[in-house]
Amino acid sequence: MKIKLLALISSVALFACKGNLEKTYTAEPIAANQTFDEIPKSEKAILSLVKIDSNRADGQEHFKIKYRDTALSVQYGKNQLAVEFRNARFVNSQNTALVAQVVDSTRNVAPFYVFALKDGSVEVMSLDKASKGKNDGLYTQGLVELTRTNFVINNDFIVNSVSGKINTIKRQNPDERIQGKFLMYSKDKTTLVFLTEKELYQVNYRNGETQSLTVPASLLANTAGIQNEIASNYSWTTNNHGTPFLKYNGNSDRIVDISEFKK
Repeated sequence: MKIKLLALISSVALFACKGNLEKTYTAEPIAANQTFDEIPKSEKAILSLVKIDSNRADGQEHFKIKYRDTALSVQYGKNQLAVEFRNARFVNSQNTALVAQVVDSTRNVAPFYVFALKDGSVEVMSLDKASKGKNDGLYTQGLVELTRTNFVINNDFIVNSVSGKINTIKRQNPDERIQGKFLMYSKDKTTLVFLTEKELYQVNYRNGETQSLTVPASLLANTAGIQNEIASNYSWTTNNHGTPFLKYNGNSDRIVDISEFKK
């Protein structure tokens, strides 16, 4: 009888442990321009998001990230452990890679991480780059939606949630994240335009080509109408490499397709 009782207790304990498995990772810096396209070897070999039912001061959904039966956590900051996440998005259709933000109310913008499977094992990468920008507090905006399938993280990374590609956005100054607000993109969506204090900073995230466009101070100050002004007086042209950049056309009579300038 005692043997049967011990066996029953052991079985219950084992089941309880299996239901609460956790594994903590220390993230590595993400390499430039990566594609996450792991094909799962079984229907269970994917990442999953488990919604946490709780009162949330930020009004957003919070999640735990799991691989099979194991909840994944990240060591960050000074002895801080992230077990809950928000702004969670899968970045491929196979559900083998996702981007998520730590839930941390003590920070204006909590860090983002990539969780990805490679050869059936979990890898965690940081989407956080050191910056000394004087206006970082203004331009570190977390996740900014560009289209239904593209979003920018802190002006440093652009993510395509269909292809699984995460591209690094070349900075205007290597020591600081782009000190500007995303304004628009080219028709092929590869050149991003940021509105900075003194100019328009243009960067093609596929090939890293950049160009700074000087515009009148009155145009920079007209944040409400700047897109219409640009559509009237500027046009997208391609350079010798086929990279699109905005150029002043100098022709007030030019007929413009306004759809080229809409976000």
